[in-house]
This record gives sequence, C-alpha cells and structure tokens, in this order.
Amino acid sequence: MLKTVQKTFQVLDAFTPEQPEWRLTDLAVQLKTPKTTLHPLLTSLVDEGCLEQTAERRYRLGIRALALGRAKRRQDTLMTQVHFALRDLSNACLGCALYGVLQDDRIVIADYEVVRHIYAFMSQRVSNDTSLPLHASALSKVLLAQLSDRALDRILATHSFERFTAATLTSADALKAEIEVVRRQGYAVSCEEQYPGLCSVAAPLSGSSNQGISSIGGMGLVCPTSQFNRCKDDYRYTVLAACREVSREAVTSTVS
Repeated sequence: MLKTVQKTFQVLDAFTPEQPEWRLTDLAVQLKTPKTTLHPLLTSLVDEGCLEQTAERRYRLGIRALALGRAKRRQDTLMTQVHFALRDLSNACLGCALYGVLQDDRIVIADYEVVRHIYAFMSQRVSNDTSLPLHASALSKVLLAQLSDRALDRILATHSFERFTAATLTSADALKAEIEVVRRQGYAVSCEEQYPGLCSVAAPLSGSSNQGISSIGGMGLVCPTSQFNRCKDDYRYTVLAACREVSREAVTSTVS
C-alpha cells in the first residue's frame, strides 16, 4: 500500500510546466518503472480524474489534480494575507497577534506576530507555545464556538480542565456558558485565564474549507492586562475588523 502511494506521488510529480504531458514509454523510463507496473496505476489515476489521456495517448494532469493545485495556491495566498493581517494587528495594538486553528481537538497556533518592544515579555509566555489550552484563551473559545453542540460535548467530555490561575475556567459547564456568549456576540475575551498579567480578545474567520483557509480558524490579540484594560474596546473593534477583512479576501480569492 505504502509503495503504491509513493509511486502515485512520483507519477504526479513528473508532470511539470516544463513537461506537462508524458507517453507511457517515456514516463516508465523517467520513473525507472516497468510499463506493465506503471500502466495500471495510470489507468486508476485517469479513472479518479487525477490524470487524463489525450487523443494522442499522452497523459496529463486531470481536473481533480488541477483542483488540488488551485486549492494549494489559494491556501498559500491566504496564509500570506493572514500573516500580513497579524503584523498589522500586532503593530496597531502593540501586542501579540495569533492565528489559530482547531486540529485534532487541540488549538494549534499556526502563525503569530509580536511587536519588538514587548517581545521578551511575550515570548516567555506565548511565542514559544505551539498550542493553546481549550479552556483558557479567547482564541480557544472562538474556535470551539464554531463547533456544533454535539462536537463540542465530545471534545469537552475527555478534556482535563487544568487550573492555571484563579481566573481559569475549570468545568465544561462554565466553558460552555462562555461559548454561548461568544456565539451571540461574535468575539471572545479572556483575562488572565492562562497567564497572570495577560488578556486576549479573538474573533472567527468565516469561510468554507474549500476556500484554502480552515473553516475552523480565528485571529486574536494578546497583551498585558493593564494595556488591555485601557484599550479593550479599541482592540475588540480592531480584531473584528481584521477578521472581517481576511474573511472577505478568502471569499474573493475563491471566486477569482
């Protein structure tokens, strides 16, 4: 099975802008594979739409493979847009801007930007983390709020509600009550739930999974509590605006 998968990727990798079509004989030579072994694999790929055969009996990439390529290009473009948005958000609000996704029942930090003057302070707390606890951050609440009640109950049933600070939510009922608030207002706030001295605000990115960006994704801002308390309304507005803009670009990228 593994060898078949490896050979499949070798076949697909052989189709490049410089060599968009192959005859069976030439491809067999290129891949150092007997024609009797290669031909059934090519036939299967044609049947699945990953390859197609021309009237001259040459093979080229099919609609399905080309669709995957377009999705990857959109993903790269949108991740670049997300990164620029994080940079702008971090600079505008003088904090740490995060982009996260829900993956395998974990909140994974996929990208972040931190302004230089608080980098040392933030890096000890946020920048070295690759994931966030499900129950102790604004970004976590935003991502969980996008789930159905059934999916949320499944995840929380096995989650360990570790107490990090006096403000940490330590039960599924308390977290679900917060998530209901997030669903109504469209954003989440977390104050010193994971780290003393840090607060955060986050909002979701809207869009479907075929838009190259995860449909379970969001951006958030983390900053010192004293700074957050002075500017929390402005920060909420800025985060919401940034998420709306990235979501709009996601839809535009898909349509184009």
